[in-house]
Amino acid sequence: MKVKYKIIKGMAVVAAAVFFVGANVTSSHAAERQYGGDYSKYQPSLYNNTGKDSFGISQIGGSVNGYIYDQATYSSHMNQGKARGWHMHTYIWDQTGSNQYQTQAMLNYFLAHIQAPYGSIVALDYEAGASWNIEANTDNILLGMRMIKQAGFTPMLYSYKPYLMAHVDVNRVLQEFPNSLWVAGYQNGLSAWPNYHYFPSMNGVALWQYSDYGGQQDMNVDLTGITNNGYTQNKQTAPKPAQSVKQPNPNQKAEVITRNSVWKDNMGDVWHSESGTFTSNTWLHLRWGAKPYSSTIAYVGPGTVIKYDAWSRHDGFVYLRQPRGNGQYGYIACRDANTNEAFGTFK
Repeated sequence: MKVKYKIIKGMAVVAAAVFFVGANVTSSHAAERQYGGDYSKYQPSLYNNTGKDSFGISQIGGSVNGYIYDQATYSSHMNQGKARGWHMHTYIWDQTGSNQYQTQAMLNYFLAHIQAPYGSIVALDYEAGASWNIEANTDNILLGMRMIKQAGFTPMLYSYKPYLMAHVDVNRVLQEFPNSLWVAGYQNGLSAWPNYHYFPSMNGVALWQYSDYGGQQDMNVDLTGITNNGYTQNKQTAPKPAQSVKQPNPNQKAEVITRNSVWKDNMGDVWHSESGTFTSNTWLHLRWGAKPYSSTIAYVGPGTVIKYDAWSRHDGFVYLRQPRGNGQYGYIACRDANTNEAFGTFK
């Protein structure tokens, strides 16, 4: 979480007497709260600057405009924390703006590699790359948080208050995921303990990142007990089963509405005949069906050329149909249906 270091430092916000719903944030309660750092490749070893840390949150990786990367220190952080008896959790750098396809690809990859118990925190670090469309940004964040919850983990949203206020409908997030915010707002000085006069007052804050301790490490206080999730509370032994959905059958004959131009497939999606060539400019899933959950044929990179014979706008994307051998088809999302952002070029 390095970007916000330059942005937030010195931007502490003086809060009112009561900082958020359901919590009385006073120094007399400091001993009852839990403390811990969050870690990335910039901190290969775990610290314990309070002397009482009981949790840690490590970056597993992230997505920058669809480019997915791993964080090499994640496994080491998890092993170090477990050896200390800490409650270890996970965060993901989420620079996908309003692009739901990129968020799905990111979480499909990372949720299968979480090295913390089911029920533990998986936070989306959303502090860069937001689009101009607040509702589309919020839709994208909610999609990600739903995927995290469906996978059996506790979803959280990390950012700093000014960024959230400018780019996200926080009320919508909290309506669906109460007390799910992890908010940064740095105090002055090098104290290892939080000074609540600098708390960034807003509802729904469960974790407060109150200091970067002079650039050494980010320090957090758990205000609600959420870091116990997956350990002493909210335990889960397996992901929640996915909702049963009808699977697309690429070989099933389609219902023709208008001959040779428009038809409806067996999933009820309307397709339009059009021949062309699509060249991707980011990583995309080529699938056996035109649904976000359809099984993947291949995860293809920038510069991939897809010849298509039809398109359809549904489920938040514009899909192309790629003729393949033996009368089968592949499908690829080429555009965000909400923002019309294209994931490549067309000929």
